[in-house]
Amino acid sequence: MRYFKTLCFCLVLVLFFSMCKKGEDDPLISFRTRKARVAGEWHLTEGSVRVEKIKPGISNEVLTYEITDDSFVSTNSATSETFKGSFKMTLSFTKKGEVKFSEAFETDIYQGNGTWDFEGSVGEQKKKESVSFNLSGLVGGSSYIDVFNKSRMFFTYRLKELRNKKIVMYCDNELIAISGKEIDYYVTSSYTFEQ
Repeated sequence: MRYFKTLCFCLVLVLFFSMCKKGEDDPLISFRTRKARVAGEWHLTEGSVRVEKIKPGISNEVLTYEITDDSFVSTNSATSETFKGSFKMTLSFTKKGEVKFSEAFETDIYQGNGTWDFEGSVGEQKKKESVSFNLSGLVGGSSYIDVFNKSRMFFTYRLKELRNKKIVMYCDNELIAISGKEIDYYVTSSYTFEQ
């Protein structure tokens, strides 16, 4: 009987901790809150961005960025051109809900600040599985598409992994812009940040 009680207790603990896990690659147990794990200075170590330009009746154009360390390789499907260059990105989160980011494409620097918060549960998405950004200011610019903020002042990312020293955030086939010429832009991206 004692063995059965111990087995039931262990099963309940496993179920409890597995329900607490938000992102698919989150740690099973963490002694820090999600907000405490997000807070801090982060730098991009790896990323991939796919921007698809869709115009009905015309072949689609896809622009991809593969980011590693402090460089990127960009490919345009319409022209088959490939570009290489330097890219650096940093994020700063506070527990009070403030955020700052900086993207440096070659010599162009793009910076923003504002607030962040976790999203509530929506559909199959669990509470605190996504983070939203509400920018109040942007400085600089680039001849490239505004990659991280998806050319918006308010945007969200889902958290695939949130650890003490690592964050992986992503979006999947998200509509980011509609031009006046019936052209839609969709983005799929993944970013890995480390402290």
